[in-house]
Formats: sequence, structure tokens, C-alpha cells
Amino acid sequence: NAGVDQVVFIQQGGRNRHEHICESLELFASEVLPEFKDREEARLRAKSEALAPFIEKAESRIQGVERMDPIPEVESYPVLMERLGMPQEDRREGRDILSSLLGAESDERSRD
Repeated sequence: NAGVDQVVFIQQGGRNRHEHICESLELFASEVLPEFKDREEARLRAKSEALAPFIEKAESRIQGVERMDPIPEVESYPVLMERLGMPQEDRREGRDILSSLLGAESDERSRD
């Protein structure tokens, strides 16, 4: 047992034909992968058991959060900046450029 829990395929090294790559993947799926799947449940159970005391200790230190009643309002950055006399530049142009790159019409153009 080598303790392998990950396998990386390098299928494009050399003169591999597509059919050979597919055969290799099918062979891996039928012969090797079932072993990984069979031991995965036991590995996860052992991992959970090993971590349980640490998780329990960490969770016991979590303090509750006081309920905010009423919940305070928070101004968005554009509203706050405008109120402070720092107007924001118009960013629709950037949105229009992005829309044109994506091949979609901007909201502004579709309203015209």
C-alpha cells in the first residue's frame, strides 16, 4: 500500500492515439478506481473521528452574536460618496464596452 489518494493522468506525453487514451481511462475506471471508492468511506469516517475532538473544542469557543434590533441602515458607497461631496464617475461606458465584448446589448441601448 503506497498510500496514494490522488492520481494525475498525463495522456498527451508521447504518440498516444485517441483510442489508446480512451482505453487507458476505461481500464483505470474499471480496475483501479473501485479500490479508491471502496476505501473512501472508511477514510472519511476515520478522518471525522480523528478531527471530532478538535472540532468540538473549537465550536465550544464560539460565542453567540447579539441580535441587532433594529438592524441599522448602511449606505452604499456611491450614496455615501455623493453625500460627502465626492461624486462618482459615470461607469456606464465600461458596462457598455463589456456588453459589446460579450455580444449583448446594454440595458441603456435596449431602452432606446
